[in-house]
Amino acid sequence: MSVFSKKPKDGGIKLFRYNYHASPRGSVYTLEYSDGEISAEYMDKPRYGKMISPAPEGFADALEKLCAGHRVDRWNGFDKINKHVLDGSGFGLTVEYADGRRIAASGSNACPRGYGDFVGPMRELFRPEEEKMLEKRRREIISKGVTGDPESILAVFKQRGASGYGSMKLMVSKPGIRPYSFELEVKSDGSVFPEGDLRTVDNPGEEALRLDRFGELARSVGLINWFDFHGHTDDPDNSEWFQISFHYADGEIGAMGTAKPEGYDVFRRGMFEIAKEIYDEIEKQKGE
Repeated sequence: MSVFSKKPKDGGIKLFRYNYHASPRGSVYTLEYSDGEISAEYMDKPRYGKMISPAPEGFADALEKLCAGHRVDRWNGFDKINKHVLDGSGFGLTVEYADGRRIAASGSNACPRGYGDFVGPMRELFRPEEEKMLEKRRREIISKGVTGDPESILAVFKQRGASGYGSMKLMVSKPGIRPYSFELEVKSDGSVFPEGDLRTVDNPGEEALRLDRFGELARSVGLINWFDFHGHTDDPDNSEWFQISFHYADGEIGAMGTAKPEGYDVFRRGMFEIAKEIYDEIEKQKGE
């Protein structure tokens, strides 16, 4: 007999928990509804932690109708692993009702019939609340900020952008964090670096790395406000792609995309100029 064959006296879902895992590991998250609250947690956003928010009116009813409409009761007890797939994805689902009914299902590269039709609408139901929680937590992290100067940096600028031609890949870190503390690849039009291509991998010493200047630049453009920025544009005149990651002792500022956050051109130019200073110091050391 189906667990939905009788209408629950008090109705409603008491607990709904869905977790998804996949390769790469960044695609791991947990969504939950429990006693009037929604929570979400993402492996690729460790600084966000577990986020909790009151569920909007009607959310529980909509979730119950969704589960009933897709007959997730038929999945109860499903537990399969496809051992022939090394990577892939998996899921876990738990649904508990106020009248004591419980549904549990899980799979690794295997799923019950109708699973794919259910997951999409379920994600759409949660998505507006997820977006609100994510933005709220992002603002909290920005408000907290970071202290001192970065300990390591990754910066990539590619293609032609509003700030002119020139691509650069730069990795800088305090000695001891990585085998090499300065790695640079540049394709230059001659505006900052000599025209052409160059590549440098070296350990010029901590003083030459100018991590303090990178820190000053980050503060001057308000780089903390770029935290978790992912912006894209279809404008063909502004097609440059960038990715930056500034690691501090108490946090990280990461951003990427083809859209440009506020202060981008000043930041980009500054990154090229500081990298050129370090490059010149390395060349000077080689000549001594």
